[in-house]
Amino acid sequence: MSNTILNSILHEELKPWAADFSNIQEIKEILKAANKLQPKTIDDFNQLLRMLLKPYNRLSNSITNKSSNELRQLCFSVSIPEPTDLVKSYYHSIITAETLRYFNEVLNNPFIVDAELDVPFQVEEKVLKGIAFSANEANNVLIERGFTTEQTPIESTVQYVLISLRNSLIALYFSIQKQFEDYLTDVYLSVDDFYMYKMDSAANKITIQELQTEKEPISIAQSNNKPFNFGFKGDETKLVNLVKILCIYKNLLDESVTSQGDFTQLLLTKNISDKVYNIQIGCETNLFQYIVDKLKITSPKFTYANIGRCNYFKTKNGNPIQASLLSNSKSNNPLPKKTKEEIDKIFKENDM
Repeated sequence: MSNTILNSILHEELKPWAADFSNIQEIKEILKAANKLQPKTIDDFNQLLRMLLKPYNRLSNSITNKSSNELRQLCFSVSIPEPTDLVKSYYHSIITAETLRYFNEVLNNPFIVDAELDVPFQVEEKVLKGIAFSANEANNVLIERGFTTEQTPIESTVQYVLISLRNSLIALYFSIQKQFEDYLTDVYLSVDDFYMYKMDSAANKITIQELQTEKEPISIAQSNNKPFNFGFKGDETKLVNLVKILCIYKNLLDESVTSQGDFTQLLLTKNISDKVYNIQIGCETNLFQYIVDKLKITSPKFTYANIGRCNYFKTKNGNPIQASLLSNSKSNNPLPKKTKEEIDKIFKENDM
């Protein structure tokens, strides 16, 4: 999940030392129109950025994600110099808008299904490494171009843009890290640590301030005893019928212990702690694991980690189901192709 727009400031058409801003009237009209917008959702910010990037078709067309979700603000703030002319204001608008849009895109990554399994690759490898690399590169270019002091006001457009980009990227890094820190291998507790391990030079080290924002709970571990649920987003009637079919044809539940209603209620409830559930499966663990993967499409927080942490699920032999058991079943004891196809057909026929 690379950031095409911010990367273009260092390498492509938005390089401030190469971009053509001879048509200053066009920039003025773009900023005037953009300032009239009051974006509240991710789709609103997509519209804002397409407007700002109208002169750059490749960048404008790169904004493809769609979401009506309300925007969530960054978890950290950082000092950004005030722009003193139209070109600096133009870059300021792009960097500010794209940083926030990208933050929300990462939070809504559809490939993060099981946080413990997916975050190390989807966030740590594909997102945070790239952000840190770009922040370091922006800092290095500042040094290479002789911008060793950062006293305001900043007259040079190049210096202004590079400082704004570097600072915004570091705030973005810490904000994303904050949301997923429970699942990351490396967590930097301070800017000093970040500069030590991610930056080639500590010249003009910045400071950041943590804001009072709530972490989006993607796991029971993050819920801090607040109501937690598996995030069901679908048709309840279809779910009830699906569970019924899976019990009949695949022995999903040991119905002498667990009713279909209890299992369905657990997936639908707004608070999994509203009562004590006892969910004992009647099938083999590898079959249950495959069904769990299918159910995560409509219940994105129904992950291996959350199943293990809630302590409600038991194997057909009555043993607790932990995340490691499900992961090992998937890796070491996969279902036969025919059985997978049968389950896929059940889900498809029930439009789930």
